[in-house]
Amino acid sequence: MSDPIFKTKSIKYNRGYAHVSRFLGLRCAPDLLTARLFPNGKEVSESMAALNGVRTHICPGRVDINNPNVVVVSVGDGKTPRTAALFAFMTKWQCISVDPMMREIEGNTNFNGIEICNLAVIGRKIEDISLDLSDYEHVIIVGVHSHASVRAMFDGIVFNKADFIFIPCCVNQVGIGKIVIEYEDEAIWSPENKVIISLDIE
Repeated sequence: MSDPIFKTKSIKYNRGYAHVSRFLGLRCAPDLLTARLFPNGKEVSESMAALNGVRTHICPGRVDINNPNVVVVSVGDGKTPRTAALFAFMTKWQCISVDPMMREIEGNTNFNGIEICNLAVIGRKIEDISLDLSDYEHVIIVGVHSHASVRAMFDGIVFNKADFIFIPCCVNQVGIGKIVIEYEDEAIWSPENKVIISLDIE
């Protein structure tokens, strides 16, 4: 793991209800709500914050949302593949949700009658599996209040180049790679609203 050569000062933007308001305006919002993947507005704000971070800091000039040769892995999604499902609706990427709490629904992509394309659900800990994603052009690893450590993610995922985005909670996540961006997102409905983005992990 290399030390970052660039690190922003903490910035604050998107105050209050921005993420939830944007979610309600999405064409896929009715399907996601019907699928019952989000138990409350807090979880919506967190997943939307991850999507916003990727679209703002990772996509421009680097990754096309319509490129099917990109994969996003959401580690620690919770009882449902909420963050991965949001990315599946909003991009053409392959989306993988990993969390041991989803053991009973592993392999399921139909939720309350809503079939979610380009989604895979794995009900195990990331350190207990081996995802070989080296054939993909780009890998984006997302951890929204995930209890898995960066080291566990490195052990469980094989990639050539990846970007990471974390919204840490009780596990102390650190920025790694050539460029690290950190900011507080006040539109996340949680006191744990720090976002850490690491680019160009090899």
